[in-house]
Amino acid sequence: MSKYSSKSHDFFKLPRGGVSALALFFVALIASHLLFRGSPQTSDAAAPGFSFEVTGKVQGVSFRRHTNGRAEELGLVGWVRNESSGSVVGEVAGGDAAGRERMKTFLRETGSPRSRIDSVAFENLDAGRAEGLLTAGTFRILKTN
Repeated sequence: MSKYSSKSHDFFKLPRGGVSALALFFVALIASHLLFRGSPQTSDAAAPGFSFEVTGKVQGVSFRRHTNGRAEELGLVGWVRNESSGSVVGEVAGGDAAGRERMKTFLRETGSPRSRIDSVAFENLDAGRAEGLLTAGTFRILKTN
């Protein structure tokens, strides 16, 4: 006879006709993790638009003009403006998520041929603000603030 009783093995057996409570707990834990984890890319892509601020050598180098052209190519609406601090700010909406991501890449990596981009900050726009930009229907270059 084994030194382990048959009762110690009963702990690992599934109950008759069902799944153990422990197995159900793990299934629920995994499902909640998959359903409710926050993915920045998902929420960014679902955002109707974004605001941005670009710093570096971005004034006096046609950065706004190139930004306006790229936005129009991508079917986006919004505005871009020089700030007295030396940065360039703006808001972008419309198009599809892929187009908005391409615009973010342009602002981070390309700009204008003579620009030097040191940093870019993005924030998602709420639906009401994006709707206002869509109502305007164009991408505009605004005067320096």
